[in-house]
Amino acid sequence: MSSEVPPEVENFIGFLRAERNYSGNTVAAYQRDLVQFFKFLKAQLDSTDYKTIGRLEMRAFISELQSNGNVSTTIARKLSAVKAFYNYLTKQGILKTNPLTSLFSVKVKKGLPDFLSHSKLEKLLESDFPDSFQGKRDKALLEVFYSTGMRLSEVANLNLEDVDSSAMTVRFRAKGGKYRILPIGSKALKSLKNYYTHRQLHLKKNKEAGKKTHLQAIFLNRFGRRLSTRNMRNIIKRHLGKVSDNPRVSPHTLRHSFATAMLEAGADLIAIKELLGHETLSMTQKYTHVTTKRLKRIYKQAHPLAEISESLEKRSGDRNKTANRDKVTPAL
Repeated sequence: MSSEVPPEVENFIGFLRAERNYSGNTVAAYQRDLVQFFKFLKAQLDSTDYKTIGRLEMRAFISELQSNGNVSTTIARKLSAVKAFYNYLTKQGILKTNPLTSLFSVKVKKGLPDFLSHSKLEKLLESDFPDSFQGKRDKALLEVFYSTGMRLSEVANLNLEDVDSSAMTVRFRAKGGKYRILPIGSKALKSLKNYYTHRQLHLKKNKEAGKKTHLQAIFLNRFGRRLSTRNMRNIIKRHLGKVSDNPRVSPHTLRHSFATAMLEAGADLIAIKELLGHETLSMTQKYTHVTTKRLKRIYKQAHPLAEISESLEKRSGDRNKTANRDKVTPAL
C-alpha cells in the first residue's frame, strides 16, 4: 500500500475482508478510493493525519474529484468509502466521534437500469455458438447469468458442487458473505451439461501440458484456471454487443434483464427482491420502469371500462376509414 496511507487503512481493509466477508473486487475498490483520498491530502494539504479531517477538507476532495471529471455516482462511492473508514475508526475507539457524520452527500442522478428485452436475449442465446470449449463456455455463462440474476463475483466463484441439477438450484456465497440458494432454469442446466464435456477435455489438455489447473471452478480460462471477473466481464460485453448498441452493457445488464423479465411476467416485487438478494424493497423498486406494459394488460383484463374504451376506439377508427373512403375530391 502507498506510503501516504496510514496503517489504520490496512487494518480497515483486513476488517472488510475477514469480518464483513466482502468480495475481492469490493475490497479492492475500497482500497483504491482510500489510497486516492490520502494521496490527495498529502499533495494538497501536506498531511495524512486522519484525525484533523473535517468538512472543509472533504469539500476540497469533492471539488478535486469533480474537476477531474468524475461523475456523481463515482464521487458518491468514493465518499462512501471514506465515511466507512471513519465509522470503523469510531467503532474501534480510535476516534471518539466521527467528524464526517454530518457530511453532505453528493446527489446522484437515478437513471433507469440498463436492460435488454427477452426477445433480444433469446435471439442471442439461440444463435450459433462454436462447438468448442470457448463457445460452450460462453453460452453456459450467458445462460447462467440470465437464468439466475446473479452478480458477476458470484458467478465467477461458482464451483461444480454449487449446482444441483436434480433440484435445479445453485448455492453460492452472496454479497455480505451469506450463502444463498436460487433456482436455475433447464436451459441453463442444459448449457452447463454441454459445456462440462468440453471443460473436462480442456482440463486434461492443460494438465498434460504441465499447467496448474483449477478442478473445482465451473468457468475456466484458456489455461484451465478460474475465469477472472475481468475476463468474464469482457466476454459478456462482447456477446451482448451483438444485440445491443449500448456501450454500457455488462454482466449487470443481464441481472437487470433478469429482474425486468420477471416483473413483466407478473412476479411481484417482494419475490424479485428475494431472488436478487436485495436488503430492502426500495432497491428493487427501480425495476418498476417496465411495468407500463404490464399495467396496461392488467387494466384491459380487469377494468370494466377498458372493453368499452377499446370498442369506442375501434368504432371511431372505422368511422374515419368510412369517411375517408366516401370523401370526393373536388375537380380543379
